[in-house]
Amino acid sequence: MLTEVFQQPDSFGSYQRISNALGIADYSSRIVHYTSLEKLEKILTSRSLWFGSTTQLNDTTECSHFLDHVLDNSHRLLGSVEIPFLEDIIQQLGPEIRNETFVSSWCEYFEAEKHGKLSMWRAYADTGRGVAVVVDSSQFLPSALTPQKTSFPVWSSKVDYVQSNRAVDLANDMIRRLSNLPDLQSSPSEMLTLAMALLAKAPCVKHDGFFEEEEIRFLYMRGMLGIFGSAYSDEVIQAVGVGPDQKRFFVMPLKEFPDHGFDFRPQTLLKKVIVGPADGKTQTAEIVQRLLMASNLNHVPIQVCDIPLR
Repeated sequence: MLTEVFQQPDSFGSYQRISNALGIADYSSRIVHYTSLEKLEKILTSRSLWFGSTTQLNDTTECSHFLDHVLDNSHRLLGSVEIPFLEDIIQQLGPEIRNETFVSSWCEYFEAEKHGKLSMWRAYADTGRGVAVVVDSSQFLPSALTPQKTSFPVWSSKVDYVQSNRAVDLANDMIRRLSNLPDLQSSPSEMLTLAMALLAKAPCVKHDGFFEEEEIRFLYMRGMLGIFGSAYSDEVIQAVGVGPDQKRFFVMPLKEFPDHGFDFRPQTLLKKVIVGPADGKTQTAEIVQRLLMASNLNHVPIQVCDIPLR
């Protein structure tokens, strides 16, 4: 049954269009990434962005937070009677989502909080000694999406924050919204689309205790692409370390992708760099300025965070 579903024409393209119709990419036109000074240098010198595996996140249960509770309560899903294979599809594809998804984590950025959030500085930017990179995210907003762009293998989703016992409610809300789309019909392709929408959401649901982060995630779901026989022609999976300490990353070049209508060059995306609130801010700002100049990004402003670090 599952093999037949995968052979449906344009099944993955249909999934992508419906995912965008759900509004999962609807967020602010500026996003921010908190990181260390060393990683900023690596991004600029390599002209690439590294996505970490979901198996290497600080909280390795993030996918399970949503997926397991949906599976355990599949009888409560709307339409489960009409779509009897939904649970089987999710169970079979779940491991690919858990183990072969790569994530780059960002946060929404608003000028009202132009210096960032102290909790994020502490947790993700070398205890305030690092930087926050602010970029233009407008290329990913719904108003900018086209069929050409939705064929790109990396896409974004706003993170939802729910308690475990509300995971099924979130899944049902997604099903309701999907059921209102005119091109969603009762067919094997529908089952796949619905299951894939739920699976794609799994890496983007966290416990509501983290809601302050207002996180945006960029996803490269290698396992999902592999199932459909799709391959990213420029794919680079980089292994760092050896043995049990080895980590894997998806490396996305920061360049133009004319076939998809994206321009991810730093000179296009980068809007400013905020220096963290820890001691030594002046020296850090000077280092950032040198890094930007070396990358021909002299036009990018540098802002020093004035949040008291206690």
